Amino acid sequence: MKSADPKDKRTYKQFRQEWVAEIEDAELSPLGKGIQFAAKLVSQWLDVTTDDDDFVICDGSGDGGIDIAYLQRADSSSEEKGTETTEGDTWYIVQSKYGTSFTGRDTISQEGHKILRTLEGANQNLSDVSRQLLEKLNQFRQQASDADRIVLVFATVNPITQQDRQEIEKIKILGRKCIIPKFDVEDISVRTIWDEQHKVSVPLHGQFLEQYSG
Repeated sequence: MKSADPKDKRTYKQFRQEWVAEIEDAELSPLGKGIQFAAKLVSQWLDVTTDDDDFVICDGSGDGGIDIAYLQRADSSSEEKGTETTEGDTWYIVQSKYGTSFTGRDTISQEGHKILRTLEGANQNLSDVSRQLLEKLNQFRQQASDADRIVLVFATVNPITQQDRQEIEKIKILGRKCIIPKFDVEDISVRTIWDEQHKVSVPLHGQFLEQYSG
């Protein structure tokens, strides 16, 4: 993700207003705005483009609760250099809520369980895009190594509350039981993008000695 321009003096409130305005000003239906919101947020968060072959948009009728899915492949450069890595492939499964579609804890619980049912194969009312995605996810689960993960992501305009995160923990525990051992749940918002872009790095000055253990 690109860091913020040092000359950028906007407050978070101004940043959020401008970030959302691009979507609000678009001549799109509520569904179209929701898709654009999800694609913009996720692509900035993961620093990818929406035309990436591993970036799948399936928001709409028959999506099974999955608006966007993205396969982040393990860093192949480490293997080429002969170095070890503990990171595997990660499927990000995104459920986005734009505007009034997010109503709090009930939304987290209902949408989370809906996606788990889809991943288990219990949801038969799927679009062609979602069905093809589910086939890839099933294959991924069957062949997953100990390092491979599936991450369910809740994407909202504003950060969720601590109570919402309690529901997320419940979904994570259930996902690890019925989907894949390395099943995680995360939440992102416009604030996430702001925080990532405005991280402050503090330089360390001085002399540092290496310690050796005998």
